[in-house]
Amino acid sequence: MVEPLESASPGPGRDVSTRIGQLRLEGVILPPPLSALPVVRSTLAHAGIPAVHSAPMHEPPAAPSVDTDGRAAARQLTTELIERGHRRIAFVLGRAGHCATEQRYLGFADVMRARGLAIDAQLVQSGNFEFADGLECARRRRQGPDRPTALFARNDDRGAAAVCAARQMSLALPQALSIVGLEDAPVATMIWPQLTTVRQPVRAIGRVAADLITQHKPHRRGSPQPMPRPRLDLDLIVRGSIGPAPPGALCDAPQQREARVSGPRAPRRARRSHRRCDKSCSPERARKRTRRRARAGRTTTRA
Repeated sequence: MVEPLESASPGPGRDVSTRIGQLRLEGVILPPPLSALPVVRSTLAHAGIPAVHSAPMHEPPAAPSVDTDGRAAARQLTTELIERGHRRIAFVLGRAGHCATEQRYLGFADVMRARGLAIDAQLVQSGNFEFADGLECARRRRQGPDRPTALFARNDDRGAAAVCAARQMSLALPQALSIVGLEDAPVATMIWPQLTTVRQPVRAIGRVAADLITQHKPHRRGSPQPMPRPRLDLDLIVRGSIGPAPPGALCDAPQQREARVSGPRAPRRARRSHRRCDKSCSPERARKRTRRRARAGRTTTRA
């Protein structure tokens, strides 16, 4: 059975005691953030009801837990972005002190450092897990002077918020900005472009947690030793929200471009994109322009 319980309620321990008095329980599966509340854990322990923690914020010392490797998931996503040419990658954090937030950021940092890429502190934003916070973080990042070419959101709700913010700012996705999330929540496929993410096997986590209670019967025998802590595999799901880094993202083309142009038209030329400038300033393009002008001159003379 599933019993709703609000972690923000004024008396979560009292709520747990009420449900214990109403139900004959052999065990409880505690998702976060309930599993992080000492009053909930102590109330269950006092009543002799074993708990299995699913995706705990911190590994419980005296209870089994089922989790995924969030650090490895973040490594997968960060590697995917770097392989596509992205170097300036913003990271939108979640709630401070949450184990999942810490692990996912560590995975991101692992890959950035392994590839010799600096982590710009200005591109790391923090907040809660809600859509509105993700929206605000995304707006702040895209309005900075050194804007990122990719954004790594702590979860799919925040990734969807980043997509919404980019649309409001008339940014082409993924041409101007690539966005990734994590968990493969339903919202990941309800937006356009659909969100690249790592699938968190929520059903499998619940099934394994239930098996730890029904198979080991800890309410009668106690928890098995060593304490079971299975970690489930994650799958990278590549969708339309990521693409190659924008042209010129890896070079100093703006400075080169300003040095090449001169004369009264310099400001207009300096505003051209990297791709257009690189093409128009290449030697081959210059030779073709010269030949076209020469042919045009001959035609005018004959006329």
